[in-house]
Amino acid sequence: MEAGESYWKSLSYIMRAVAELIGFSLENYQDYYSLAEYLAYKFNDGSVVVQFLNAERLHGEFHPRPQGGESFNRRVSDLKALTERLRGFLASLAKSST
Repeated sequence: MEAGESYWKSLSYIMRAVAELIGFSLENYQDYYSLAEYLAYKFNDGSVVVQFLNAERLHGEFHPRPQGGESFNRRVSDLKALTERLRGFLASLAKSST
């Protein structure tokens, strides 16, 4: 569970950075989900929401039970894919602001 929580924290920090740059407020879990939906719309790709939901299950408060290796690895894979996508988005935002 600790590893899953660490992965979740890393994603939440990146999502906060994206939210700050686009003027999106993140006050609670629903706001994170709304941001994922917004980004899915912006990227025209519903897989963003699926990746977010799988990654969110790594968060101990949401999914307090131990996870099997296959499930955990799938969720980590989705989290990493979403993280890379958000990093690219952050880079494009940084370029456009200079």
